[in-house]
Amino acid sequence: MERVPRSEDLAFQQTLKPLEGSPVFNWLISHWSSASNQVPACVAEPGTPADVGKILQIVGITRTPFAVQSGGHGTNPGFSSTKGVHVSLNSFRSVNYNQATQTVEFGTGLKWEEVYAAIEQYGISVLGGRVTGVGVGGVTLGGGYAWKTNQYGLTCDSVTAFELVKPNGDVVRVTQQSDSQLFFGLKGASNNFGIVTKITMKALPQGQVWGGMINYMDPTSIAAVSVATSKFANEVTDPKAAILSTFSYYQGSPLVGVQLFYDAPQPPAGVFDDFLNIPAVQTNVSTQSFLSLIQSTPANATYGLRSYFEGVPVSAYTPQFLNRVKDLTVTFGNQLASKSLVFMTLVAEPFLPTILSHNPARTAYPFTRSKVYSPFNILFTWADPSQDAVFEQAIRDIKEQLYAELLAEGQTDIVNAPLYPNYAMWDTPVQKVYGSNLPALKLVKLRVDPLNVMGLAGGFKISIINQSSGSVNASTHQYDTRIGQQTTYVAGNQYQFVNVDSPEDLIRQLNPIFDASHTRNRKRSPPDSECFPGTREEPIHEIIVWADCGEMTLLNGGVLEETCAKGPFLIIVDGLDECEDKQGVEEFIDHMLAFFEEHPSIPLRLFVASRVEQHIRERLEVDQVQLGNLNSHSPNKDIERYLQASFQAAAKRDRRIQASFVLASSIFKFTVQPATTDDPLTPMERLPQTLTMNGLDGLYAQTLACSQHLPHFHNIISTIALLQDPLSIANIAKLLGIETFQVLHVLLNLQAIIHVPGTDDEDEVTLCHTLPSNAFLCSMLWGSIVLWGKEELGDVLYSDMLAECAQLLAMAVECSDSHIRPWLVGVELQDHWMPGLRGGGYGCGDSIPIIQIGQIHKAVQRASSAIRAKYPDLLESHYHPTGEEETYDIKLPRCMSGIEIFSALEWIVARGRFMIKSGLRLGETTSPYLWLSESIIGEGYFQYVVLHLETDTEVASD
Repeated sequence: MERVPRSEDLAFQQTLKPLEGSPVFNWLISHWSSASNQVPACVAEPGTPADVGKILQIVGITRTPFAVQSGGHGTNPGFSSTKGVHVSLNSFRSVNYNQATQTVEFGTGLKWEEVYAAIEQYGISVLGGRVTGVGVGGVTLGGGYAWKTNQYGLTCDSVTAFELVKPNGDVVRVTQQSDSQLFFGLKGASNNFGIVTKITMKALPQGQVWGGMINYMDPTSIAAVSVATSKFANEVTDPKAAILSTFSYYQGSPLVGVQLFYDAPQPPAGVFDDFLNIPAVQTNVSTQSFLSLIQSTPANATYGLRSYFEGVPVSAYTPQFLNRVKDLTVTFGNQLASKSLVFMTLVAEPFLPTILSHNPARTAYPFTRSKVYSPFNILFTWADPSQDAVFEQAIRDIKEQLYAELLAEGQTDIVNAPLYPNYAMWDTPVQKVYGSNLPALKLVKLRVDPLNVMGLAGGFKISIINQSSGSVNASTHQYDTRIGQQTTYVAGNQYQFVNVDSPEDLIRQLNPIFDASHTRNRKRSPPDSECFPGTREEPIHEIIVWADCGEMTLLNGGVLEETCAKGPFLIIVDGLDECEDKQGVEEFIDHMLAFFEEHPSIPLRLFVASRVEQHIRERLEVDQVQLGNLNSHSPNKDIERYLQASFQAAAKRDRRIQASFVLASSIFKFTVQPATTDDPLTPMERLPQTLTMNGLDGLYAQTLACSQHLPHFHNIISTIALLQDPLSIANIAKLLGIETFQVLHVLLNLQAIIHVPGTDDEDEVTLCHTLPSNAFLCSMLWGSIVLWGKEELGDVLYSDMLAECAQLLAMAVECSDSHIRPWLVGVELQDHWMPGLRGGGYGCGDSIPIIQIGQIHKAVQRASSAIRAKYPDLLESHYHPTGEEETYDIKLPRCMSGIEIFSALEWIVARGRFMIKSGLRLGETTSPYLWLSESIIGEGYFQYVVLHLETDTEVASD
């Protein structure tokens, strides 16, 4: 464990007390942008997470506004500053590298360059900030973009654990395993759920890098940078390369700077040539350490001046958009030069469209992972505080004009795109930041912070309570409830009693179970009432609605009583129907209803969970009570969620199981499908087979084996694989020249993986799986070629199948689906599928037109580029054939994995091109066809498919 000291720490003794106006006080509340500074009533610098917990308990009880500051690089006033209690995380400065787990744990009082400096000695880095002066907390909790985002994803994607102080003061370690929903919320939802004091991230290998800054001032050069930036954003797919293009106005002149980064000592030729060839006024690009590259950026040059950020999501960086950026820089720079403008910059930050594929799990930011929107940053820096409103309006005007430009270009999807919270201005609607994730985040908020303690701090706040109802919000007033002569201040799990005249302590008498949720430590805090995470969403939604609007409901005998005050405190009474004293139960209900009628402003909810027996129902059948039945809520969604989560957990333990719910549903269909003459097994007899399967490919093998002996099986399966548009059963039969019942006979046994329509003529035959269809069909076609043979495929040409297989391979690896990598790596086929294919010594072949070699070559090149960009480790030891190898061996039994198909197709292309060139070089007459033959030799585990490519002399002689 290493504690990283700040130079400022050494200037002050630990015994100094921060007082307003003192140097240490001013330093602890200072921000990179003085526009976001506020003078607090006091500064708290906790030294431990327990100290943080005590602070949260105090501000929660007293309802005191507060702020939490990590690095202080945010520009929004009130987000990390306050006039109340300013909590500085300065003391959380430890850095710990765990070599065994390859993780780095560090405190949230650090800045990124301090973390990089501490771990540089180990040859590693983490996914963090790109310039100096930026704190680790804000970047990570806001999502975060890094120099290596193209390779590894967002900053939050790399987090494995958070040390969190919850609003009630508890200190917990939050991981995907310990609390998946809270873990999801912490990845992008900022400070809504407590105060993070430590972050654990994956350690990434780090050597020398290449990069630095190039500055341009000549108008021709600036115009060329716009073109080069657009070209880089749209054409460069090397994930190790990244840029920031800054269109600035400084000291009365436009200035464009480009920060180049390549995660290796030297970039490949051509990656940055467009920028390097533009005449520049200053260049400091070199091979250097990662830390020195970060430190070379003069981001702290404007420290203490006034600055605001604003962001714009960009779908595509076009030359037209960047030219508009260039023009706006000059226009607004000239307008604001007399308003104390020091520096303005518009920053293009292009990223690859694959950055969100590195982490398939959902995160609070961005709320959609189906489309990548690169961030664009607007930054103004000025000196005169009286001009704050002028620059605020200028930023809004630029944003409006940039949106208009993007919309005019057809990028209409940016209207609903996620806004990066670390760039968004303070009044950005929360819906624009968290979007479709808001309902899930509200559920997390309701559970973790039901009294909205974190609502007392600034930021993009997730509200769970009707703010207009007088319920708890970010005001400074506490709620007090007078019971007899005793006043109880209620906040979270904390109680403070004043004016206690009675010798009886009400709370000690009641002895309630605090934090009575399914996430608590039930070993120390019974009863065991755990629900599977994510289930019971409909009843929970009704409870939230009730809490917000005050309507009475009864769920499965559980009474939700009317309380006009809409207070946030919830008391749960369970098992009322089990009380033997029925008269006492009736009196309790009567007193309860009378109490709420007499005290309508009490901040209390009473939730009674009970079977509605006669003596209870009679008391509840009143106007202000609504009865509901939990049995009216279908459990189907909960069952689906449980199955999906269970198979996802299995997939993490065994990477061969990559299809989560797909595997669950497919196995279910395979197990319970009706018995047929060809497959008479009952569900109980099929169940043992499913338990021995290894993932989807085992299921496919088991399922396909049920029909492979039937007539026309291979023709039917190959046709389904080759069709660009699905056909009905009747049309498939017509296409193959066979009877409809013969197609149906084959498909009936395949309903676990193929959707078989109920009619022969209308509905279409489609695949059931969600594994990308291109990948599945690619493997199926390849299996048809190398395993089944020409004579079983009938008139289907090898050349057509090879070309289609290559196209499917390219399309599969180019998509961003998380299942592609496991498919490339592959899993072995079930042994029992192999003997039914062909015996040893079998051989066959077919002609391939030379022109089709070129088509296959283009598809293989596409696949190679995509694999190299997205999965470079799979090609580290990959052998690239020269074409001189006369044969290519495929050992059986093995899976038809993507990388194996790629290797074989690569050999076919290399061999074909080699033979064509050799024939031309020797002056031989080149046949327009090549002959691809394949044979299976050996038996059992020693079987090989041997591919052989030669000139088709028979066709040549014709």
